[in-house]
Amino acid sequence: MKPLLIAIFLLATACAEEPEVFSGPYLTRDGFLFDQETNQAITGIVLRHYDSGELMAKTEYLSGLRHGVHKEFNPDGQLSALHTYKSGVLNGSYEKFNKYGHLRIAENYDMGKLLDQNGELMTGLVEYKGDKFVTKYHYKNGLKDGYGGLFSGSHEYQTWCYQDGVSLEEDDPYCNETRDNM
Repeated sequence: MKPLLIAIFLLATACAEEPEVFSGPYLTRDGFLFDQETNQAITGIVLRHYDSGELMAKTEYLSGLRHGVHKEFNPDGQLSALHTYKSGVLNGSYEKFNKYGHLRIAENYDMGKLLDQNGELMTGLVEYKGDKFVTKYHYKNGLKDGYGGLFSGSHEYQTWCYQDGVSLEEDDPYCNETRDNM
């Protein structure tokens, strides 16, 4: 009986199809990634490289959408980000690492919505502190909502505004209302 099970296992693993690996050129239409040469939505692993040839990113796709693990690398090969996607949206772990490989950001998402430490949808201010800058986002029900930006002390280097996860122009009245909450 054991030899039969081993034979079935070996046959099944030998017949398992390895995912196709793509390295471009690509075409993006309506949020879906296509192989530019075949015009087919990509299912498999997409590799992106720096001009030097070093691996920049490795992403799993299903029917043209990110689906599975996404990894980003620094030019020296050090892992800089590790995310999980389902049907094109963040779902599961989201991690970013500094240039020394130490964990900087660890978050969890449920179908594109940020979860707090209790597994509930995030509501409130989230700050990411770096060596020189602080990045701030406001969240409501797990989605970016309100005014945010990149700050150093009292100086604003870059600002942005969201409502229900959608980016708005900064002169939108909603942005002016939420700017005072910084």
